[in-house]
Amino acid sequence: MNSTRNLIVFGLATVFGFSVLSANPALIILSVLLFAFSFPATPRRQAPESEFTF
Repeated sequence: MNSTRNLIVFGLATVFGFSVLSANPALIILSVLLFAFSFPATPRRQAPESEFTF
């Protein structure tokens, strides 16, 4: 399981590196979002809904 996760992180880092080299903002944003959503197991503070109202 750990090796699979490292492989996924390596793949995302490679995609992010190529998107930075190609200077494509859409690819950079997409790779950042994929990287952010690829860690569902990381503990996150449960924020109240009032923090998300603008």
